This record gives sequence, structure tokens and C-alpha cells, in this order.
Amino acid sequence: MARCKCGGIDNILQMRRLLGDEVHFTLDLKQALRSGANLFEMARAMGPALCHLHLSDHAPGRDCLAPGRGEFDFVRLFAQLAAGGYGGDAVIELYRDNFGDLAELCGAAGYLRRCERQAAADMSNPVG
Repeated sequence: MARCKCGGIDNILQMRRLLGDEVHFTLDLKQALRSGANLFEMARAMGPALCHLHLSDHAPGRDCLAPGRGEFDFVRLFAQLAAGGYGGDAVIELYRDNFGDLAELCGAAGYLRRCERQAAADMSNPVG
């Protein structure tokens, strides 16, 4: 049984409406994915109440992968968060059997930094 569970996007929106500035959220990509939520819509629903990120990647049939080992669009997520004024922290959150060694974790951190830089560059040079 889950100790902490708020459910889907509608519940997040209702919590924000009822609790106002008293509520803050952690967007855990793995948990949101497992709940069936669209990760970008979940981040949007959390809005300015989003204060922390738990980052992992995923591919069809596999979750909790090191960032860069799956198919998730971190550039898009970082651009969306930056556009919304996100200023919180993030951690790479994996289970021990989901990465090989420290070098793989360092590689994942480097990948996320590159994605963040790309999101910033894309935002400063919009197409259209």
C-alpha cells in the first residue's frame, strides 16, 4: 500500500484549489508514469506549487532508467518548467539495480545538464 498518494491530475488541481499556498509538490517521473499520467500535464497541473523533481527515464516496458537511457524528452520538460518559473531542485532517483556504477550516474547528470542547456537555448532562439 502506498504511504503517500495523491492520484491523478484532477486530484492535484483540486489540492491546489483547496490548499492554495499551503501545498507543494514533488514531481516524481517514475511514479507519475506508473500512475498513467502524462508527465507534461502533471507538471503543468502542479504549476507554481512544484518545488522538487525526482528524475528518471523510461522506454516501452521499462521505467526507472538512468536519464539518457530511455526515450523521455527532458529538453521539453526543462523548457516547460523554465517557462513556468520553476526554481526548485532535482535529483536523479533510481533503484540500485537500475544503474551499473558511479560513472553511469555521472553520465546521467551530464546528460541532464546538456538537456537543460538545450532547453534554455531553444527558449532564447524561438522558431517561427
